[in-house]
Amino acid sequence: MLSNRGECMYGYIVVGSVTYALKGKNHLAKQGIYAQVAKTPKEYNKRGCSYSVMVYREDLQIAQKLLADIHIGIQDIVV
Repeated sequence: MLSNRGECMYGYIVVGSVTYALKGKNHLAKQGIYAQVAKTPKEYNKRGCSYSVMVYREDLQIAQKLLADIHIGIQDIVV
């Protein structure tokens, strides 16, 4: 689980649904990027219940590009 190293080392890529979050996580894993699906924390959640792909901060930029490449809409990035 990602929280072993502390959540401050991670960023959240907020997506529209748990389905997109799972699809994104699996795609990132195929590209060698470690990711987890997480409910977006309440303090960052602007649209009610939402899900995020949680990645190491240093992987945020490439993860964002890879998710856009497979047409996963990104609602927000939280670091």
